[in-house]
Order: sequence, then C-alpha cells, then structure tokens
Amino acid sequence: MQAYSKHILLSLLAAVNSLAVFCQGSQCPSNIDFETGDLNNWECKTGRVESIAGVNTVTWESSGVNPLNHQIIPRATAGLDPYGNFSQASPNGSAYSVQLGNNYFQNISAEGMFYTFSIPDTATLFSILFYYAVVFQDPQHNPDEQPRFRARVYNVTDNEVINCANFDFTASASLPGFTVSTVDPTVIYKDWTPVTINLSGLAGKTIRLEFITSDCTFRGHFGYAYIDVSGSCGGAVTGSEVCADADEVTLLAPYGFQTYSWYADQTFSTVLSSSQALTLSPVPPAGTSFPVVVGPYPGFGCPDTVVAVLKTVTLPVANAGIDVTTCKNQFAQLGTNPLEGYGYSWTPPSLLVNPTAANPVTILNLPDTTSFYLAVMDSMTGCRNYDSVNVNPVMIDTAMLVLGRTSFCANEPVNASFQLLTNEGSFQWFENNNAVSGATFAVFNPNPAITSIYQAEIRKDICTDRSRQVIITKLPVPAAGFSISPAEQCLNGPVLISNSSLEPPGVNTNYVWEISDGRSFTNKDLAITFSTPGRKNILLIATSADGCWDTAAQYFQVLDRCGVFVPTAFTPGDDGKNDFFRPYFLGAYRLKRFAVYERNGSLVFETKTIGDGWDGRIKGKMLTTSVLVWMLEYEDDNGKVVFQKGTVTLIR
Repeated sequence: MQAYSKHILLSLLAAVNSLAVFCQGSQCPSNIDFETGDLNNWECKTGRVESIAGVNTVTWESSGVNPLNHQIIPRATAGLDPYGNFSQASPNGSAYSVQLGNNYFQNISAEGMFYTFSIPDTATLFSILFYYAVVFQDPQHNPDEQPRFRARVYNVTDNEVINCANFDFTASASLPGFTVSTVDPTVIYKDWTPVTINLSGLAGKTIRLEFITSDCTFRGHFGYAYIDVSGSCGGAVTGSEVCADADEVTLLAPYGFQTYSWYADQTFSTVLSSSQALTLSPVPPAGTSFPVVVGPYPGFGCPDTVVAVLKTVTLPVANAGIDVTTCKNQFAQLGTNPLEGYGYSWTPPSLLVNPTAANPVTILNLPDTTSFYLAVMDSMTGCRNYDSVNVNPVMIDTAMLVLGRTSFCANEPVNASFQLLTNEGSFQWFENNNAVSGATFAVFNPNPAITSIYQAEIRKDICTDRSRQVIITKLPVPAAGFSISPAEQCLNGPVLISNSSLEPPGVNTNYVWEISDGRSFTNKDLAITFSTPGRKNILLIATSADGCWDTAAQYFQVLDRCGVFVPTAFTPGDDGKNDFFRPYFLGAYRLKRFAVYERNGSLVFETKTIGDGWDGRIKGKMLTTSVLVWMLEYEDDNGKVVFQKGTVTLIR
C-alpha cells in the first residue's frame, strides 16, 4: 500500500451558495437554501398589483406554490436568461435557485416568497448572504405603475427593517447597476448581485426574509427576479476545512463584492490580501482564524465581516488491497468494500471492468504485471487519498504447431501431429472434451475414428489454460459395389452391370470402370459386349468429391456357345456333390417353368427361378433309385419360347 500527499483545497468562505446563513454552533434553518429541490418551509403567495391613490399596492389572493410564479431552477438544467443572457443559476455553485415571477404579458400579477426563522440564543456569529438578479420591462409609466422588485430582511421581534438590506427597485432606465437588453430595448436587467447582512448580536430574535415581484399596473408589462439561497451553519464560515496532508490552502470569500480585506487575526491590524482569494502556504495550524471584511457596491447591501477558522480534515481511507497473483484468463478482485460518502477512481481504467467502484475487477488476459492506482475522494470534504496495488498475471504459453493434414478419408490412417511450443507446466490432451489417457506430453498424435476436436490443457503454478482447438476431419468414403447376372454371358451378347455402390449423403461420387481387355468407362451403370470368349475381370473405382475412394472387383465367363443343359442323372444326399437336379442356362435366358414328374404323372417339383433345383424328396422323404420325367419352358435371348422335355435317373 502506497500513499501520496500533495493536495490543494479551495475553501469557499461565506457563500458557496447564493443566500448563505452563517451561524456558529447552531442548526441551519431547514431548506432556506432550496437545496432539497423544492420550496418547503417557504411561504409563497400570488396576488394582483394596482396603483391606489398614487401608491403601488399589492393584494395577496392565494397562498401556496404556483409553478408559473415560483419556479425551482436546477443548476443541471439551467439556461440563460432570454433578455440578459446571464445564467439562470447563481454564480456560486449551489444546486438550485428560484425564479420569482415570469415574463407573461397582460398579466398584472404579483408574487411573493417569505421565510421566517429565529436566530439561536447561543449564536455569537450570524450572517445572511443572498444573491439576486432582476429583469424588468420598462413601459415608462408613472413610477407607481411600473414593474417592481422588493427585497428586505425584517426583524420581526423588534418590528424593524434592516435598512442596508432593504431594496425596492422600480423599472427605470436610470436605475444604477441596470443594463439595457440587447434582445429587447424595452427591457432592463441587473445580473446576479450579492448582499450580506451581519445579524450577530441578534441572538434569539425572529427574522423574516421577504422577496416580492410585481408587473406593471397599467397594461401588465412584466417584472421578475432570480433568488438563490444556501445554508451553512456548522461554524463561523464554511469551506475552511483543510485536508490533513495539504501544504497549501486557498480561502475564497463570497463572490460579487466591491472590496475585500483579509486580516491575519481578529485584531484587524495586519492585512494579508485585498482580493477575493487568500492563499496560505504552508497551511497554518488548525483553529487559526482569518477574518475578511467584505464591502458591497454602494446601495446594494451592508458591509460585513466573516471569519474563516481552519479545521484539519482527516484524509479518507484508501485501500487498494494486497498485491495479487492471478491467472491471465481470470478476473482479479482489487480494493475493499465501499464506504459511504467516498468516490473512487482507478487507473488505468481501460484494464478494469468497473474503474469507479471501490472493489473493481480486472479485465481478462492482462498483458503483463500491472500497477493499479486508486484515488479516493471524500465527497463531504473534497479531500483525497491514494493507494496502489500490483497484479501479476501468470502467463501460460498456449501456442501449438500442427504438423500434417487435418482431414483424412475414413479408410486411411491419420498422419498428423500436434506440438505445444512451451516446455513449462504439465499437459493433458483432450479429444471431444474428454481427457485422452496417457496423452500428457507436449507432442500428441491423434487417431480419431470419427471427426474429432482436439485441445491441450496446460497447467502452470495455480493456473490452467487451454490451447486453440484443432479439428481432425474424417471424410466419408463411398462403398463401391456392383452385380452381374447371370454369371456366364454369351459372346457378343449385352452384359448388364448394375452399380450398387453406397454414396455418402450429400457428397457427389464419380465412377470409373476398368475392364481386363483395356477398356474403361465413367458411367454409373454399364452395358457392354465382348467379342472374345473367356474370363473377364471388371474393377469399379468409386471416388467422392473430397477425393476419398473405394474399389470393387468381379470376374465372369463369356461363352463362345450358349444354350441350356439338363443333366440325365443326379445323386441326391448330403455329400454336397450333384445333390440337386436343375437345368443349367449358358447365356441370357428367361425361365418360364421347370417341373419334375413321377412316371404316373404326379408333380414332385416346380420352379420359375433360375438356379432352383429338386433335392430328390417327396414330402420330405427321399426316393429310392428311380426314373422321372422333366419338362422345361424358357425364352431365349431373342425372346422366342422354347419347350423341352426328357427323363432323369435318381441314383441312390
């Protein structure tokens, strides 16, 4: 943890806000400064104005806040006055001000705001500071008919007005301190002006603030004002708190007065400064007081003396946490739990998920060991404190080299190798997210049965990371196959070859037929003739669009003479030799019927399928040696029906 000390605190004296009440050891009047964002505790009235016997007279007709006449203006949304082009927010930083009245024509109305409070009996120092700005339309009527603004501080207990804080402005081009609008030459305005009233010595008295605006009585030409108020009663003045580690402090007196006189002490013998600000370095001890006498512009308030009493403020707690060793692919938690009233700011912010939190987390994959710096500000005092923490991410080299191809046909061996480029840590290879038994070295040779995903896990110290994923693809292979029927073919007759290959779904497959006589074809199915007899070999090569292939081969006989042969004898039994009686077709023929009869004409066997034969049994019982009659009917290769008959000897 590392702290830093070099701070300058600007302390605002007497009026950080526009109407300030300073009371030593007393409670501020509630919401006298509008800082709750409303007009609670203020008495608001709306009425009419008229000239009665030459006297401008206001008659109140209703009580309560009228949004058209008593308008709260937040600093955050304040604009410029449309006639004077000055800010609608007071120049001293308060959050809220009030517009009393409006610029509506033909209105002939009056608006008032009143605040009544008692000065605490124990108050030894008590001052009021308020700021106001005024905008009038000047119709140049008689004075009792003109728009007006009234402001006064009234001692209710003694029934008297404090004269230096009593203002009654009537619209007139000759008013001192007023300016003609460049937007509308019939309008005059006065920018924000401070008024301070020293009420010390009036402890226990009841005081009332009064602000009234009114329009012209003749045609309703407008008049309105801006007012700002803040309360600060924790000591003789506000803003004199000094951070414990500061080596310089600047005290700032209220804005907008004509003269300032800062004194070294309350003997008023040594003048330190005649400007609004007083800078002190080194910082005097806590409890040292510096009075400042403020003088208003003539006719705009009372001279007053306010006192700044320096107070040392404890620095906020800054705790960035202990140094962290973390994994590069994990978050690291910094700082501690937040404290109420503290603001937090971390640098570098780009490496944190939430750099304004008390306990942020780092981003993933910090590039290197990084120092994070924490600045903590106490929102009540403005004091700051600092701390830092180091985060050391454990770096794991996950780079991997892939040797060989990554796609293979399903019927060929995989010839690929993965190699990690680091020799630090321990390793485990994964296939489809399952650990491969024994695969714990930097080099790994995959051997998948199907398409699979591979990745290495590297463990170093407390951290684990994984390499990139590599897919070994097993490409589908067609299964070549074909059929030839029958097994013997005739010379110069068409040989029909049917392709029965299995093609992978969605994959185009090409075919090549290679014949033993040197011919080749690329048809899917094949019909060819042969001009020479003998054994013929056929090879089918089926190749997918990915280049994966398979083969199928067969042979058959081409006969120089085709016909039908029926044996004259057979020896049924179980020795596997000449056990069946059947006709043999040499060539392309179509069997219509083959039947066997006993001598008495009883049918013992019948078929219409080439290759079927009789096993010598009648109703499951083997016959003894005997002679039987057969009958054969078929179509030759020209479609002609041929009928034959004869006898066969069953030998037992």
